[in-house]
Amino acid sequence: MKYFSAFILLAVISYTGSQIIKQELHDDSFKAETNDLRIQGGEKTTIKKFPYMISVHTTNGLRGAAVIINKYWGLTAGIIFYRYMNGTLTFRAGSTQQNRGKILKVDKYFDHPKYSGGWTDDLTIFKFTKPIKISNTMKPISIASSLPKNGTMVTVSGWGDEEWMKENSGTTQLKAVKVKYVHSKTCQPLYQDDIDDGNFCSLTPGRSPCAFDWGAPVMHQQKLIGIYVGGEDCGSITKPPLYLDLTRYRQWILDTIRKNSKSYEIDEINIE
Repeated sequence: MKYFSAFILLAVISYTGSQIIKQELHDDSFKAETNDLRIQGGEKTTIKKFPYMISVHTTNGLRGAAVIINKYWGLTAGIIFYRYMNGTLTFRAGSTQQNRGKILKVDKYFDHPKYSGGWTDDLTIFKFTKPIKISNTMKPISIASSLPKNGTMVTVSGWGDEEWMKENSGTTQLKAVKVKYVHSKTCQPLYQDDIDDGNFCSLTPGRSPCAFDWGAPVMHQQKLIGIYVGGEDCGSITKPPLYLDLTRYRQWILDTIRKNSKSYEIDEINIE
């Protein structure tokens, strides 16, 4: 009997999640958008349009992405450094091609204290050994103080796979895709306890960041609102892509930088 009850509970959860998605998609602000181009559904772009992008590599290839937030500091998803020693990852910036560009060495990094390998609190900030030289292909982006209206189109950029964990489906050239921002209340029933209010998702069938886009930036009005942290599929509306809401972590980022910077470095912090 208890097994039957558990089955009924799972069915109700699944039904509830699907009903929420259907309701969102029937709302005028959530009309499904498709794209024949299959990041997934993205289009090729250049580093000059996204000069704050960093590609992160292991000895086996692309690991994910990171973001320059000032000339001394960058940030990425916690999963990037998870179970990796500093010095075993390679950071490249200033190039449209993920396997080219200037190598940036990392002096130290700081995981969010609550991060444990899941999708919540999935954030690491890191300090470069030397300040980067600002140029039209390498410059910081500021972190937004608030999120856009639910259903707003936002932009994600990265070098990851076009299909979930499909070998050789990635790209060496930077791609960008527009997706619809969806607040955490809609996403949470689909992932249950695996996410919290610090996450949000996107509902744009066939368009999304994908495997090895971990840490890829989400932008709105030229400001950083989040980073891609994962999910169970790419471009899905039943298990949509998940992001970390960086507007909720601004204070932790600022406090950590202040505690680990020289006075003249603090003066150049820009997360407003």
